[in-house]
Amino acid sequence: MSYAPTKSFAGAPRHQKSFLQKIVAMNALHRQRKQLANLPLSALNDIGLTKQDIAQEQRKSLWDAPVYFRK
Repeated sequence: MSYAPTKSFAGAPRHQKSFLQKIVAMNALHRQRKQLANLPLSALNDIGLTKQDIAQEQRKSLWDAPVYFRK
């Protein structure tokens, strides 16, 4: 698999994901959000999240991904 290098804001080369890699990443994000919603309340408390935080995360669309997922 080849990558097309681009310039990042810092000037260092950066690689863009292929369309298939983006689909795979979006699927992983969807799966992680579902797993997060299935955690017991005690586990959510351990990581500092509330049911409201989880509900908000569940409402997000697939393209509303954190920056680290889009790189």
